[in-house]
Amino acid sequence: MWWLGGATTYRFKGSTTNIAYNALDKQIELGRGDQIALLAERNDVGEVAPHQPASYTYSELRDEVNQLANALSAQGVKQGDRVAIFMAHVPETTVAMLACARIGAVHCVVFGGFSVEALASRIVDSGAVAVITQVGWWSCVILLA
Repeated sequence: MWWLGGATTYRFKGSTTNIAYNALDKQIELGRGDQIALLAERNDVGEVAPHQPASYTYSELRDEVNQLANALSAQGVKQGDRVAIFMAHVPETTVAMLACARIGAVHCVVFGGFSVEALASRIVDSGAVAVITQVGWWSCVILLA
């Protein structure tokens, strides 16, 4: 609902969409499955993160999204549930957001610069039924875990 000059207007009232479908499946249906969908930009030229691919095709990204969406569903996450995402700036963050969209869960990305107490209160206040996080990530050439 939008307020324009005191008038109430509705955009696409009653419609639904699935962003994961539009971003991935539709592109694959259009023959773009083998094209690069997500490219990881590293800190330095030539830097390699051994446990992260440098890129994902639409098909690879869809497979990763489906795998995480199925795992979330198996844990009881369903349409309308809130899921907190606490991850670094890595390609897998996109996978997590699209997996939530795939099953109709609402994702909430939580900024990692907060204290433990502030982070916990934000996750609790959001009503999240699950938190997606990571064990470690590559920063420069040092694995933080």
